[in-house]
Amino acid sequence: MDERLKKVTQWTIYILIVLIIIFTLVILLVLVIAPTFFPEKDVSGFKDYINTFCVLLSFLSAGLGLYSVFQATSSNKQAERMIQSIQELKYQQELLCVRLSPIDGERRVSASSHSEEGWVRDDINT
Repeated sequence: MDERLKKVTQWTIYILIVLIIIFTLVILLVLVIAPTFFPEKDVSGFKDYINTFCVLLSFLSAGLGLYSVFQATSSNKQAERMIQSIQELKYQQELLCVRLSPIDGERRVSASSHSEEGWVRDDINT
């Protein structure tokens, strides 16, 4: 899935959830205030709106939860690949150390100093 599509999907769901929450709170406020200030008005239609928007909100929340699970799974796969690559590097480093350990008793050759005859010894004992 394209990164841009993922971000657009995620932000669309967030915005829809926020708008539905705000709209539901406004309707609840109308339901609470209407009997006090306007007792003769019938506000029973607002209850149907609240029920409808609460169902929509629950589906959007479930969708966001599923999207979070999808993101966690892909992050886990990326972390496993990173750990595998680090383990491969560690293995290569150990191989290099094993190959260089017999050289410790001998004199080392410098890679930066080069002459016409070939490699020049540093004459450094370690």
